[in-house]
Amino acid sequence: MKELLQKLTFLNGKDLADFFKKFKLKAPKALRVDVLREAMAPKVEEQLANTAGGFGIGGQNNYRLLWFAKLSEHQLEKYLSVFDDPEIDNKYHNLLVEKMLAYAAEKKVKKADMEELVAASEDNYRRVGNARLDMEEFNNSLDAVFYDEKNCCDGLTVSDFRGVLFNVGTREELFEIAEKYGIKVPNRLNKDELLAYCVRQMKIEKYYTEEAEAALAEMTAKDLREWAKNHNIQSGSQLNKKDLIEYILSDYSKTKEDYEVPKDDSVYEMAIPLPYGQEEVDVEALEAKIAELMAEKEKLENEVDKKNREANRQKKKIDSQDKEIARLLALIGDKEKEYEELKAKKAAAKEVDKGQDKAIEKLEKEIKELQAELAVLKAQEGEERELSEEEVKENKRNFVLDIIWLVFFVLVLAFLVYAIFTMLQ
Repeated sequence: MKELLQKLTFLNGKDLADFFKKFKLKAPKALRVDVLREAMAPKVEEQLANTAGGFGIGGQNNYRLLWFAKLSEHQLEKYLSVFDDPEIDNKYHNLLVEKMLAYAAEKKVKKADMEELVAASEDNYRRVGNARLDMEEFNNSLDAVFYDEKNCCDGLTVSDFRGVLFNVGTREELFEIAEKYGIKVPNRLNKDELLAYCVRQMKIEKYYTEEAEAALAEMTAKDLREWAKNHNIQSGSQLNKKDLIEYILSDYSKTKEDYEVPKDDSVYEMAIPLPYGQEEVDVEALEAKIAELMAEKEKLENEVDKKNREANRQKKKIDSQDKEIARLLALIGDKEKEYEELKAKKAAAKEVDKGQDKAIEKLEKEIKELQAELAVLKAQEGEERELSEEEVKENKRNFVLDIIWLVFFVLVLAFLVYAIFTMLQ
């Protein structure tokens, strides 16, 4: 798109308008009004700071320029001519072409179709060369492809139109705006025009009747003016600014459907707007937002207090748990110490068990040896039948005694082992 725009420097208003008409496109006036303000804003700031040439503080044009951010489309176009600055004209032209093509792209116009504008721009360059475009002609050519939204006039809402045109508009501008939108406003009120104006006002305020119109038609010019004056209708030879404003609003296609006659002059009161680029502060909305934020702040503070109380409860609980943990750790330490002692005793007992096992093994070995010896003795018994009966009995007694002593020794040894093990437990 950037490369395309660079080729459209010499595109005139008619070719751009024809392109929009070809695709049956119309753009809102707000688009052109915004571009006009953006292009001229630096110059306006410079003029407001300049005390020479009728501008600046105290200058005759200063007050009107203070309303720059709210001026209507027609008023802004007039300032473009007043400044007569090639740099501003080029900036406005290029920016408007860019915005209009971006709008066309949003409406699904293809870039390939936009390329035809390049040929139109080049053709215009061949015809006029580097000559400056006539901005008034350029804007007039584009009027047909811009539209006012409902209840808007010349790029302003009905409310802003009344306030701006009454405070910084001129009768001349109001007649020009009326002509721009095809509204025929009487310049001077002779009897016939005054009669038509009175009939028009009766219809607007909804008290018209054919009988009333016929009665007015029979009046002299003097009586008709007196009647108009008594009914709060302009009765002079010319319409004043308020009358011109209402005439336009009541007749313009975008505003007449919902048009209402002002109940008083307060509708024309309007404060000087903020400089261009600064947004107006909605005090009521701001106060409502502050109240909302304060309520949210109070809610958050309550939640914080609640969480702090909960945190304190948790802290106390944790402190209690820490004490219990410390107690359990101390108990575990004692148990670990006791465990180590028992472990040491068990190790000592194992050593004793090893000694006992060896003693038992030794006893078992001795018993086996005795049993073997007994077997030998039994074998020898058959061989020694020649021994006397007394010797045999003696040998048997001795053998029994040996066995008894051996068993006694084993029992005593087992008792000692049991006693030692019990002491170690």
